[in-house]
Amino acid sequence: MRNLYNISFLLISLLFSAVAFAQKEDSVLNFIVANKSRASFYAIKNRDPFIKLNEDKMMPLAHSMHVLVAVEFCKQAAADMVYPEAKVPLTDLEKYSIPNLDEGNNNHDNWMAFGQAKRLIKEDSVMLIDVVKGMLLFNDEANAAYLMDLLGYDQINSNLRAFDIQKHSGITCMVASMFLYQNPKKKKEETLVKEINKMPDEMYCLYAKQLHKQIENGSVIKDKFRQKDFTANLKKLWSDRSTASTTKEYAQIGATLNRRRIFEEMIYNYVAEVMETYMESEESVKLYKTAGRFEGNTPSVLTKTMYATLRKNNLRIEFAYFFNDLSQDEHDKLVKWMPDFDKEFLQNDGFRNKVAEMLEKL
Repeated sequence: MRNLYNISFLLISLLFSAVAFAQKEDSVLNFIVANKSRASFYAIKNRDPFIKLNEDKMMPLAHSMHVLVAVEFCKQAAADMVYPEAKVPLTDLEKYSIPNLDEGNNNHDNWMAFGQAKRLIKEDSVMLIDVVKGMLLFNDEANAAYLMDLLGYDQINSNLRAFDIQKHSGITCMVASMFLYQNPKKKKEETLVKEINKMPDEMYCLYAKQLHKQIENGSVIKDKFRQKDFTANLKKLWSDRSTASTTKEYAQIGATLNRRRIFEEMIYNYVAEVMETYMESEESVKLYKTAGRFEGNTPSVLTKTMYATLRKNNLRIEFAYFFNDLSQDEHDKLVKWMPDFDKEFLQNDGFRNKVAEMLEKL
């Protein structure tokens, strides 16, 4: 009798667990369905696009544009123009980090803590390749700013042509562009917002580059950064004015990386090392031949691109989905839901079909 009770209890527990997981995996999908105007989705299966929703809509990328920086590193490392094991002094990175941003919990702080825990930091230096990984894994704007200086804006921009990207705004450094939202003359915030909104994309990028150069050359401008000027409203505008593109373009970038075409083999060897850390787990190695991701995250924007080649049937999947104009509560919930959605989308053909069917009706 006791064994029967135990079996019944186990079955009920498994049933509730399955229901809970199903609800969790559907949460991102349900959010997209309920918020079509704030979402974009594009997916490719074995070269054939099979999900399209607002795929040509220009949306802020946030840190997802760092994939272009990472690819440029891979190209220059393969050509021996930079050396992955070169030691980078922490002071060279810290000059781009804004202290106490978001109450002291900024991405560079998180990466530094990770580096200390993993013993990547030795004698106050870290290897260049770990700087690139930190940029991607932790959305580290400081690391990205350092790499943009090292690799060169023009060289990074050249990857737009290499990937045949048609819809993409100018590439800006996220750290440098923060300084456009400082208000030393104490203008009304609404006046500053109007001025920035009126600024053409080319001028915005030019000012951000000039500020980037000032940060590179010394700490004076950084020391003058005032946290109180960077209000929630201005952070939202900063996020909205970050480099923009579409899910279609970024899923195509994922496809180029996944299919190992366009670039030479040595470049893809570096791509695997810095962009496919997803493959470091035993579970992923059993499931995938290749798997990578890049993403962006601000309080109002979430962007993600993933790609994988499944080991069991050589199926290639690439997809990108973006959200904008999120509330803090929406943002926090999506961050929790997205990993389960991603895993199910990559592994479950039935779930992919479900997503396709629901989004096709919108």
